[in-house]
Amino acid sequence: TYSIDSVRYVKNFVLLKFRGIEDMTQAEKLKTCMLKIPKDLALPLQKDEYYISDLYNMKVETQEGENLGEIVDILFTASNDVYVVKDVANPKAKELLIPAIEDCIINVDIEQKRMVVHLLEGLREL
Repeated sequence: TYSIDSVRYVKNFVLLKFRGIEDMTQAEKLKTCMLKIPKDLALPLQKDEYYISDLYNMKVETQEGENLGEIVDILFTASNDVYVVKDVANPKAKELLIPAIEDCIINVDIEQKRMVVHLLEGLREL
């Protein structure tokens, strides 16, 4: 692990300087690493915003109450995030990809670890 030495803001970017990383070659090795920030140091959330860590293992069900499984992964795409939902109790269950868009995500209850979704036509067939 590396400690942050300094932070600079340039346009829409945050530039971090880590202790022990002195050149671009060393920095390249961190390119695909995950940066974790303790919640007590994170920026406050706006309405309908969630920390990604709160969504993992969240139970997902339809508006009709059908259990779809849990969020096992989140895909980050250019247009919107996609929640990967799987029935973890059934190893043969197929993953369901649910776009994180207003038309699909009806309610997210962080305290209850429960998400209610509307499955758009064709999502089960993907």
